Amino acid sequence: MKYFKAKVVKGGEEILAFVAPVQSMSDENRPLMYDRQGDIEYHGLADDVDTEEVLGLQHAECEVEEVTFADMEEILKGSRLYKEINAQVEKRIRDHYSIGDEFSMLKLAKTAPERVAYQKIVDDFCQAGLDQKIALGLKQ
Repeated sequence: MKYFKAKVVKGGEEILAFVAPVQSMSDENRPLMYDRQGDIEYHGLADDVDTEEVLGLQHAECEVEEVTFADMEEILKGSRLYKEINAQVEKRIRDHYSIGDEFSMLKLAKTAPERVAYQKIVDDFCQAGLDQKIALGLKQ
């Protein structure tokens, strides 16, 4: 994933913002807007986009710049998308185990068959969430 930081500029009746290249708008390579903090937006595009082409599409007033994953990591962790995936993982676990059930499982020996089965389910759901985050550029 390539990440971009862009200023949203309001001038009269016109609003200038980040412009995603048209060819990146397929389901697999759709542009993502991760967060907006004040007048700054944070976007992600597929790795195969040409950065120079993307920057060439932008309004100078928007001061668009490419940023690294390290620059984005905290913003991504605080994004709605990241939190929604965490909530989905938690819901899937809750569909199988209540919080009380989980506490009971944690009291069992790590080799107890019930605890092993519980841990497998939790690990599978957590891995699915991680895979989703990686696919959406929220994690590396």
